[in-house]
Amino acid sequence: MKVHLKFDKSDPKDTRFTVVIDDAPCGRLSMTTEDAVRVADIVKSGCSQYQCDFESSGKLYRSESFVVWHKVLWSGIKGVVRKEGADRIEGRAKIEEAVKTGEINGGLMEIKTVKIEKTDDLNMILGHSHFIKTVEDVYEAIVNTVPGAKFGLAFCEASGPCLVRYTGTDNDLIELAKKNAYNLSAGHSFIIFMKDMLCFP
Repeated sequence: MKVHLKFDKSDPKDTRFTVVIDDAPCGRLSMTTEDAVRVADIVKSGCSQYQCDFESSGKLYRSESFVVWHKVLWSGIKGVVRKEGADRIEGRAKIEEAVKTGEINGGLMEIKTVKIEKTDDLNMILGHSHFIKTVEDVYEAIVNTVPGAKFGLAFCEASGPCLVRYTGTDNDLIELAKKNAYNLSAGHSFIIFMKDMLCFP
């Protein structure tokens, strides 16, 4: 198989190019130039790994900052280690800082099995959401549908300082949710523990 990226326009901000596979145009893409550089490098690397022919034509703008980013990316996958720090209030959700970042050498994905710590009398929901307001929305959904609900909720952010947001109505369940969220450290995931609830949303 032969993959050809034909760059029609590329400047410091935007890039437009056509993807051609085995001489058949497959589509035209437009994106930020930084993303285009990443796509081109990923496609080139994939073709090399799977012994496909790779070709590019036209000019793709590259800056030093893109080169530095790629050196960081390919030197190894960054793993985030969450740790407790100062609390502060944002609406109903408290936030704990998670600032320590370590590097996993070798550029390979590390897959771990993480045990959820809970007692048998608790209900649990482990979910995924891609929205910074998840904590507030889930909190409101539970308290508005189950009067007197006892629960704790924690949500792992996936960008920036990778904060853990948390809230709830029961301090023990909040602490349990925070502890398990730190152990998981999986961006965009949330965990809820509930107790003595006859029904839950």
